[in-house]
Amino acid sequence: MFLELAKSLKAQIRIENEGDAQTEDVSPTNEEILDAIERGYRQAQLHVEGKIKLKSARELLNEL
Repeated sequence: MFLELAKSLKAQIRIENEGDAQTEDVSPTNEEILDAIERGYRQAQLHVEGKIKLKSARELLNEL
């Protein structure tokens, strides 16, 4: 859940410049931020209802 949120908050676009590919960081829009927060909230609700199991902080750190 956290990784998904973090990835969605930092969008990257590819710019083609005469055959050379460059990566440019782009700030997320307010809509993208609100969508990510809403997805996180829905996941938290599903976890409280027992419908999904979220990863622990240790599991999250082990992924990094």
